[in-house]
Amino acid sequence: MDVNVDLDMSHVGLGTLDEYSLMVLFGNAHSRCLTDGLEHDPGRITDAKGNILYPAYFMTHLVVPPAIPLNSFPLWSSVGIEASVRRYGDTILDSSYSAGREKGGARITMQANSLFILDPGIFRSRRKQGVAPQSGAIRELEKLGAPPLAIQEVARVRTCGFEGADRSWLVADPYTYTLECNRDVAPGHPMIFARIPAIADLAERVFLRRLALGRISEDILQAVSLLERKTFYYDNAFAGETLTVLTRSAIWNCGESLWKDNIRLQYTFRMTCDTEIYSGGELLALSRAEKVIVHEIRNQSLIQDTKRLLQPLCLETGARDGRPF
Repeated sequence: MDVNVDLDMSHVGLGTLDEYSLMVLFGNAHSRCLTDGLEHDPGRITDAKGNILYPAYFMTHLVVPPAIPLNSFPLWSSVGIEASVRRYGDTILDSSYSAGREKGGARITMQANSLFILDPGIFRSRRKQGVAPQSGAIRELEKLGAPPLAIQEVARVRTCGFEGADRSWLVADPYTYTLECNRDVAPGHPMIFARIPAIADLAERVFLRRLALGRISEDILQAVSLLERKTFYYDNAFAGETLTVLTRSAIWNCGESLWKDNIRLQYTFRMTCDTEIYSGGELLALSRAEKVIVHEIRNQSLIQDTKRLLQPLCLETGARDGRPF
């Protein structure tokens, strides 16, 4: 499914495309793919007993190339969305997405896996139990010949955490976030999947502020750009719940420009952030993000402030080797 979206204030407010708004656009396209060409909409997918089903993500992996950062899509611009969905067995979906300006150019991508479950807004269920749609509830989808890797990953990461983290990583005090109706959660429904990475991103900003002992400016925080995030989703959450968010991070010097065609930018540091989100002691999600702090070269005072504040926190003097995913 391909669709061109004109970004208005319902998508980005007065700002630009961000992680949350893009993932919602991908989620919309995903749902539309399931019933494209059928007489009912995605809200009427049912099992054999007539129960409403919901395709709940259990893994998303977003990749943002340096040449097409999220903030390069401002209010009133257009973004092309592509989505394709395949099926494994009766209950699991494997989906791919991309977003960009034109065919053949750099594109933001996301791989995801989801599971049909009983609509948690009706059954008030925190757990995600797979349920098969009845015949004809979704359109015919291409079938996978092998199970998605995320089926094993979601269990391995819950057991062992993300690979590569160690005790030398920086740790801050837990951050708490209360889910409010009509802000974070629709009345009678669980929190939408895209809110989880948004809360992780917020906690990562608070983490940086705390590491710098409150000395880091909003201009520096706005220079933090997402390169990649992988998130595993375990439970649902509802309005009124207070989430406990734990973030650990490693910071490295960025030894080279990640966007060599743009000589106006200076990349100063790379960060890998692991974030755990809990509600009442129950694990909701685990997320790993790779971020970069990048300034325009003309902003030398910001570059100097950034280096003064974060250089003492670097784990090593050289650039980070290898990929975090």
